[in-house]
Amino acid sequence: EEVLCSCCKALAASRPACSDLVKAARCIALLNAGPERRATTQNRLTRAGLADAALGRVAELQAQEVSQLCWCLAVLGGHPKTLLSALAHQAVAKREALTPFGISNLAWCFAKLHSRHLELFDVLADESRHKLAHFQASDLAGVAWALATSALREHRPLLCAVSAEVVNKLQHVEPQHLSNLCWAFAVLMVQDGASLGQIADLAKEQLPQFQSQALANVAWAFAKLQSSRRDLISSIATESTHKLKSFSPQGLANLVWALAKTQAKQVAISDRAKSNSKEQQGQSRFEFGAVASEAGAALQRFQPQDTCNFVWAMASMLVSDQCTLLGQIGNKAAARMSQFSTQNISNLTWAFAVLSFQHQPFLQAVEVRAQDRLFEFKPQALCNLAWALATFKEGRDGDPAVGESSLCEKLIDRALQTSNLTPQGIANLAWAYATMPLQESSAHTFQRLSSQAADRCCELQLRDVSNVAWSVAMTLGIV
Repeated sequence: EEVLCSCCKALAASRPACSDLVKAARCIALLNAGPERRATTQNRLTRAGLADAALGRVAELQAQEVSQLCWCLAVLGGHPKTLLSALAHQAVAKREALTPFGISNLAWCFAKLHSRHLELFDVLADESRHKLAHFQASDLAGVAWALATSALREHRPLLCAVSAEVVNKLQHVEPQHLSNLCWAFAVLMVQDGASLGQIADLAKEQLPQFQSQALANVAWAFAKLQSSRRDLISSIATESTHKLKSFSPQGLANLVWALAKTQAKQVAISDRAKSNSKEQQGQSRFEFGAVASEAGAALQRFQPQDTCNFVWAMASMLVSDQCTLLGQIGNKAAARMSQFSTQNISNLTWAFAVLSFQHQPFLQAVEVRAQDRLFEFKPQALCNLAWALATFKEGRDGDPAVGESSLCEKLIDRALQTSNLTPQGIANLAWAYATMPLQESSAHTFQRLSSQAADRCCELQLRDVSNVAWSVAMTLGIV
């Protein structure tokens, strides 16, 4: 490495041809690629003198050389900002000479480096539209992934065109391309029914070739898009049983989230649900027990959002026979509560309540954290958390802890100060109000609840009407 660095430094000082500068940069990038090397190599181009040399010659670079140099920066995971900006402006200047691969590569590079150079992305999108028929499947997937990663919703029409063009090249679409395309469509909520149907059919055919991350991405994407393709999600579940050990924590969480979201009929949510029929014994089926085992082993690597998605899925599928895993999750969440957003806190507490799993250290941590961040909760999160605390109280003997009652009262009061309550949220607040022994509740709080419920009565579902009626009756001492 040091020899290469010295050689490149000498080369940079000799004012070489631009193509030689790019070749030297590629050598450094290829030698130092990989996350385990980036921490010590991000300034390698600068140390070799190539960054300064390239910056002084940017105006001489051809479109392909700009693309290649950007790739070097992206692979190394770091970049001199001045050089990256100059390369973006040169790419814009050379737009007509950009090939489909060059367009896709530049989009990938800037997305990978988290650089939202809007002028460049506008130019890349415009050039893509004009040259779309000449794109390879990998180029289409790269552009789609970059637009989604950079959250460029204004270019959703381009993704629709990409979706249509992919259909013309389905025979050349590989599993990783499919995964990236589906993920991008879901992130930017591009729902082209006809194209997605054909993409789903191809994905289903190729599932044995999919890596674990691709399986999780496709399942998540079709669930996010609220697709009716339960057959695809169920097939992914079956295929995943052979590859669970290679799933990342996020992959596991996304997989079970997708299964819960689609409520696939064929999914077995408990080991006890196994059928003894010979036909079903011969089928490979997804069992939550195996997923729970892998999740328990990887729990320390779960991010807060992964944890919440996973337990939300358990609650939605009523997987209540995994107390050991739930206990581990409760312990971890209690210890790391400061890392959880208010939405995470609300969702996780709601899921534990649905599963009737009371974890006292977790609830104590929730009490402390929620009190401190009360004004950060969104209206629905306030309602869900109040409902969950009341549910815990109803499920155990005796009164709840004073802290839980106090927090529930504050949640209700705070929620009533907002203007975006849903009908179900109002019903949940009313039920929590009547269920919890709220020591400081005033008649004014009850009046506000009753008034909001009366105003939204026509929007309430039957169950919500029942909860509101019961709550009023309980509060007035009628029952």
